[in-house]
Amino acid sequence: MKVFQRTLSKTDVNLAAATLDTSNFIKIGYVKVPAQQVMTWGITEIVAGQPQGAVGYIDIRDASNNAINGVIRLSVANAYEVLEQPYIEERTEKLRASQYDRQLGRLMPEFSLKAKQDSYLLIKMKGDTASTISTTNSTILLPVTIYY
Repeated sequence: MKVFQRTLSKTDVNLAAATLDTSNFIKIGYVKVPAQQVMTWGITEIVAGQPQGAVGYIDIRDASNNAINGVIRLSVANAYEVLEQPYIEERTEKLRASQYDRQLGRLMPEFSLKAKQDSYLLIKMKGDTASTISTTNSTILLPVTIYY
């Protein structure tokens, strides 16, 4: 299989204007794996001769352009979203620290578990307060590895 690395935007992950809950993870975005492809979160880059992850960036905001704090969970799920394997759970403050700086941003190496055709890469969030996501004001830049 051939490997293709890509950075997904909020449009690519179908970011939804979801209302967050303080006690449950709510699905705010997803990628359905297309036919004849396999996908996973993260990209392994070689930096100074060592394998490292690419920087992932998520900045979730409300309609007033205020940052929404909470916990983001990235996971791989089967086609029915019954079986779900988390990749990372990280605070929003860490995920919006930097889009490019490897020292500040959240590094995302390639996840060993892959999502096959019709399965999903999921983005879920549990907010610190009940808030509604603004898709216009939010930014997502998440690295993925695609096999085809």
